Amino acid sequence: MRHISFANMPRPLNQVPLSSGAESVSETLAQRIPGRERAWARDLAHSLGHAESALAQHVAALEEPEGEFAKLDSGSSAKQVADLCRSEREILEACAKLRLEAEFAASAFTDNGDHAQTTRKSVRRWKREGIPNFGMLRERGEKLVERLHGSSAAEIRLIMDGVNTDIGCGD
Repeated sequence: MRHISFANMPRPLNQVPLSSGAESVSETLAQRIPGRERAWARDLAHSLGHAESALAQHVAALEEPEGEFAKLDSGSSAKQVADLCRSEREILEACAKLRLEAEFAASAFTDNGDHAQTTRKSVRRWKREGIPNFGMLRERGEKLVERLHGSSAAEIRLIMDGVNTDIGCGD
């Protein structure tokens, strides 16, 4: 797996909070699917794109030399920061992959006006790529949200450990 650096990625002044991306995905996952497959998959792809963008900005901020974790340069803290950044890059890759799958699922239900031609194209595509599994999309989305919340909690613990170390608590 190659290392991707987000440190030079431009970010808007009003960064989208990481938690809002996770909440957007959660809200979409909670929606009913039956009868709304295309709209639900499109909404999921959109909310995953939002979460992906927020996470990419977040990882870039963490990797900056003056980022939130720059002061945590002791041995074990530096390793924890590196592990956290690696984990968040993996979550980012999983988010991008799931977004692409949601986009495929949405496109599988797109009708170009010629129902017979669309059906033939869909059948050929489904034979080649498989029929979209909405239950699996929902399940993987829920796991992604859990990973995002877990990563956020790990960051808070790491920051609090750094603060406690700086002020001498926990000795």
